[in-house]
Amino acid sequence: MTTALSGRVGWAAALAALSVSVQAAPVIFSDAGATPADILDTVEAFKVQISQTGPVAQNNGVGGGPFSVGFRQINWDQVPTAFATPNFMPGDYFNTAVPVGAVLSTTGNGLRVSAKTGEGLPLRFGDIQPSYETTFQSYDGERIYAANLSTVTDVRFYVPGDPTTPAFVHGFGLVFTDVDKSPLASLQFYDVNGNFLGGFSAPAANNGLSFLGVWFNAAEQIGRVRIFAGSPPLMPGIDDGGMGGLADVIAMGPFFFSEPLAIPEPGPAALLSLGLLGLLWRRR
Repeated sequence: MTTALSGRVGWAAALAALSVSVQAAPVIFSDAGATPADILDTVEAFKVQISQTGPVAQNNGVGGGPFSVGFRQINWDQVPTAFATPNFMPGDYFNTAVPVGAVLSTTGNGLRVSAKTGEGLPLRFGDIQPSYETTFQSYDGERIYAANLSTVTDVRFYVPGDPTTPAFVHGFGLVFTDVDKSPLASLQFYDVNGNFLGGFSAPAANNGLSFLGVWFNAAEQIGRVRIFAGSPPLMPGIDDGGMGGLADVIAMGPFFFSEPLAIPEPGPAALLSLGLLGLLWRRR
């Protein structure tokens, strides 16, 4: 990576140039089955791992803190009717309205959560394509999530209750629904400087549920997670298994991640290195 240095140097860019890569040491939690009960033990084990509170996981809920341990969760049933399908959910909803420290974005044109009982629409994205109501199931609650006109979702982290302070996590996982082909449901991890930490695929469970969670135990600081979910995106006229058997439409259930922690400012050694870097640049 080449960084142009002119005037002030951003902390993140300068530290990225100075940083020594740390070998990722991922611990992978993976499971698949026909019903929520089939993956429950793995999901709960992942919660314990990312919580770092001993044998009992600590769900830090919404806001509060700051905490140094525990985990956060995105529960799609917390999204109100006004932001549910056919409307879009704001990407910062789970950083501002429900502050658990996550901001979502997509390469598509919006973020959708499905309808729930009483909203006058079919459940599980049956409003997009009627067959989706039986293709997908939820892990808990009623709502599920999918990017609109895209299979890619990015998740970045902020300190819960402090929505302008960037943060990192040590572990992230989620439930996929209806994974026919394992490589089409996957997670890519990047550290706070944008360095790639690794990519991992969820197991297949046609019309069932698949869980993938990854914990990095070598002090890696995850700043962004990129989620790939299916091919093609959910669209009218596209059934799962359609397009000559090529279509594998995938939606998502809850997200789980360790407590987002503020990215630390550079210490004295890093500041000294930055000063030396600036001196060398001026001499050039």
